[in-house]
Amino acid sequence: ISNGLVLIGFVIMWKGWKLIHGAKGELVTGGPYAYVRHPQYSGLFLVLIGMLIQWPTIITAFMFPVLIFVYYHLSKREEGEMIAFLGEEYRRYAERTPMFIPHIERR
Repeated sequence: ISNGLVLIGFVIMWKGWKLIHGAKGELVTGGPYAYVRHPQYSGLFLVLIGMLIQWPTIITAFMFPVLIFVYYHLSKREEGEMIAFLGEEYRRYAERTPMFIPHIERR
């Protein structure tokens, strides 16, 4: 399970990185960005959960919530920059797209 989480996390991070660096200053809403606003951080969180399962030490147990806290605040700052840069377009995207955890719809 832990290796799967780490692998999935790295794939999500890579896909997000690839899209964002090819966007040339435009808002990316496809790929993993269609599901969450910060897929690279979501991927990182999956990697961290996988590592916490593999190495359940005091250090990893302490660092996990610290890193979540740090990246949450970093993402809020980045969103402020995106609103300043893209304005209403980013606000609309943020209203319909969750920050880190995708919506799970039941049918």
